[in-house]
Order: sequence, then structure tokens, then C-alpha cells
Amino acid sequence: SDQLEGTKLVFKLHARPFDFGSFRLVFKPKYKEVWRADGEKIGSFSREMEPDVAVEFQPPDGAPRPTVVLDAKYRVDGQVNAAIASIHKYRDSLVEVPLGGSLADCERTVRAAFLVPIPLLPSHKR
Repeated sequence: SDQLEGTKLVFKLHARPFDFGSFRLVFKPKYKEVWRADGEKIGSFSREMEPDVAVEFQPPDGAPRPTVVLDAKYRVDGQVNAAIASIHKYRDSLVEVPLGGSLADCERTVRAAFLVPIPLLPSHKR
């Protein structure tokens, strides 16, 4: 039952930003393809991406937003290389198109990406 209560909290926080001055914390943000999306010009250069947590810094001058990505991994044991490869997709794919710029002007926005290994309780291991 405690596990279910935690799940309900995650659903309530899904893609809802929390602003703290010039920092924005977002749980499960959806970064759409920048070449398809209308409006916001921060997103993925390849395909839609959804990390577990993103912290975005909002510079006052409209410069690209440096972002830190945290991605939870529940089954890392024996699959460390796959887990590391998965975090690279965020670092390498998330970009921002500057105001008034084109896709040719896009810059990588992720300054750091971290794996957050979550140990499963013995009752949840397969």
C-alpha cells in the first residue's frame, strides 16, 4: 500500500514545473522534437524524450537554458553499460533553438546527466 501511495504522488507531479527563482524543477518532462514542436524551442533533436527529473536554469538574458537530467534506474545490476548508454541519449539529444534562431543554431542544453540507481526491495526483485 505504501508503494501505491508513492505512485499516486508521481502521477500528480507528472510534467508539472516547480519554479524556484531562476531554477525550474520538472518531474517527467516531455521534450518533443524541436523540428516538429510549435512554441517552446527546447526539446529533442532526435525523438521525444522523457527523463525522470530535469532541473532547468532560466538565464535572464534569454540565453539557452542549462539543464541537469536525473534518470532513475531500477535494474542496473549487470547492465551498467546499458544504463550509461541510456543517460547519454539525454545529454546528446536535448537541444535548444535560440530565440529568433533556426535549427542550424541549436545548442545542447544538458550540462550534466546522472543515473539514480534505485535498489528494489527484496519483495520486488524478480
